[in-house]
Amino acid sequence: MSAEDGPPFRLRPATLLDVPQLAALEASAMTGAWTEREIAEEAQSSLARLVLAEDLSGAVLGYALGWEVAGETQILRVAVGASHRRQGLGRALLEALCLACGGGEALLEVRVSNLPAITLYERAGFVITGRREAYYRDGEAAILMSRPAPTA
Repeated sequence: MSAEDGPPFRLRPATLLDVPQLAALEASAMTGAWTEREIAEEAQSSLARLVLAEDLSGAVLGYALGWEVAGETQILRVAVGASHRRQGLGRALLEALCLACGGGEALLEVRVSNLPAITLYERAGFVITGRREAYYRDGEAAILMSRPAPTA
C-alpha cells in the first residue's frame, strides 16, 4: 500500500515492542503527547486496536489507536510524522483503524485549534456533532465528530 505521491508504506497491527517508537513519534507530532507508559497501558486494554504505518525499512511513519466498543470505533489517537503529512497516510491509518474495530460508526474528539486534523476527518466523512468546552488539560475545547457505519 502507498500514499498518493508519497513514499511506500505498509500498515500493520502495532505491538508493545513498537511503543517506544510510537511515543517518540507522538512527542514530535502532537500537543499533549502521551508518554510511553500511557500508550503501553492503552495498548494492553482489551478494547484497544493499534495500527501503525512503517516505511519499507521498518521506520514508523504514523499510528492510530482506538477502542472497539459495542460495534463502534472510538478514535483516541492519530499521529503522523511531520515529513509524511498530506500524503494520504493519516487517512489510510484512520480507515485501517476503523476496519480493525469492526467498521461501525466512528467517533472522536479533536482540539478546536487542530485544523489539519479537522480537515482530515471531514475528508474522511466525519461531521461535527458537538463541542466540549475545556475538554483538554490545558483548557482548550474539543470538537466532537462522528461518521456513520458504511452501508452495504
